[in-house]
Amino acid sequence: MIVTHTLRPRRAVVALSLLCLGFAPALAAQERYPSAWDPALLNRPDIRAALAQLEQGMPRQVEEWIHIAQMPGQPGFEQQRGAYVKAEMEKAGLRVRVDSMGNVTGVRAGSGGGPTIVFAAHLDIVFPRETDTRVRRNGDTLHAPGIFDNSASVANMLATIRALNAARIATKGDLVFVATVQEEVGLRGM
Repeated sequence: MIVTHTLRPRRAVVALSLLCLGFAPALAAQERYPSAWDPALLNRPDIRAALAQLEQGMPRQVEEWIHIAQMPGQPGFEQQRGAYVKAEMEKAGLRVRVDSMGNVTGVRAGSGGGPTIVFAAHLDIVFPRETDTRVRRNGDTLHAPGIFDNSASVANMLATIRALNAARIATKGDLVFVATVQEEVGLRGM
């Protein structure tokens, strides 16, 4: 089975931006539930800088996404992906640790007094170990097992960290980024 995902940079940038700010759940619930979402946030210079960083960094993000998707990712064999994510989080200045299962957690410290927000993406894919994970492009579509679930979210998470840093966005609460293992076999890493 080949899974495909069409590249839609504009939509990806908006989605990443909302995730970057931690407001995706608030937006989804905006009409039915009270929310702290304030559209004026999109006018802040630091937020605009983060959005510009995401837009400019999209080609790099796509290449990183492909790179991650082609690494071994079957449950129990996510070590290469985990090592890559750990190295990228460390480069970005996060405080990083790896637990006994192989989950990678990076903390971007806030100044204090705000809520802690957790971003999670799983490193593994559902396909058998012998599956060819090479990514093929056809126009603006990527074809590969695991290209979307969940290589895309891992690349999005790393792009979010970089955009926050590039825009020098300061948060009161800590932002915790977690790359989990063995999600596809009963959420073991979660």
